[in-house]
Amino acid sequence: MEGHAGGRKVIVTVASGGVYAGTPLEADDHEIPYLRHIPGCIGISEVTFIQAGGTSGVAQGKISEAEFLLPFPEKARHAIQ
Repeated sequence: MEGHAGGRKVIVTVASGGVYAGTPLEADDHEIPYLRHIPGCIGISEVTFIQAGGTSGVAQGKISEAEFLLPFPEKARHAIQ
């Protein structure tokens, strides 16, 4: 089944309090597989995820908001290439 949005690319940024990517907890991350499925329902098969894990560190004052956000412009530039 191909939806009306077939052939388009999507970039999704997912923020979470914990860090899952590249850790033993990666198997517990159910957001990415679920969110990868949803665009497929409307025909989008090329989905890139930018994971912004660790937001709880900002909320707890362990890292500044500016420091947390520092790597994301580069990740976004890389995702659109």
